[in-house]
Amino acid sequence: MSGWSNPHIVDWFGDYARTAFQLFGDRVKYWITMNEPYQVCNQGYGDIVKAPMLNIKGVAEYICAKNLLLAHARAYHIYDEGFRSTQEGAIFISFSAQWYKPASENDTEAANEHNDFQWQFIDALIEDISCTGGNKSAKAFLYRNESVYGYYESPSFGDDLEALTYQKSEWIIDESEYIRYIPWGFHKLLTKIRRDYNNPPIIITENGFGTHGGLNDDDRVTYYKG
Repeated sequence: MSGWSNPHIVDWFGDYARTAFQLFGDRVKYWITMNEPYQVCNQGYGDIVKAPMLNIKGVAEYICAKNLLLAHARAYHIYDEGFRSTQEGAIFISFSAQWYKPASENDTEAANEHNDFQWQFIDALIEDISCTGGNKSAKAFLYRNESVYGYYESPSFGDDLEALTYQKSEWIIDESEYIRYIPWGFHKLLTKIRRDYNNPPIIITENGFGTHGGLNDDDRVTYYKG
């Protein structure tokens, strides 16, 4: 395996980050080490959605997550110890954000587990979250019952979670057929970060509601009004 599944990438990324700080640090005040680590690892190493399409489920995505977080930590400490005092910038990691609501009271434990599992990258950084980025958020109802068992390949990330999700058809969906208008989900995400991670500074790096343009954009107006 290669890429983020190769442990040497931690050193390589540290060298790359140091070079970037040296060359551009006098002009760059906000550094993002990684964007959407969940998608990078789960869709590229445990699936074939993104490169390098290893599709080694239940193994490669976890190795990727470990090395990616170690690489972020390496870059963070290089900047913190060697550049922050003179360049006076901030360095952080940008997560995609999911929020899962239990479909019934019986699914509360499963939803909490799913949210915690999806937030594994943030939890790994709990000792020092000085600034975190967040981009497009997904919201869904989640349930766990007998129909879930055996639904996913084993081993796999999905099999470890043992839960299924769905979104309500009446939720407004954008032209990408992916983003839905659910303002309470974003509120719950931000509330969790504030409550569980000592209210760190947050930069929303990606957010919006896609349309085909033109004057007929009432759904987008509704989205931003919340």
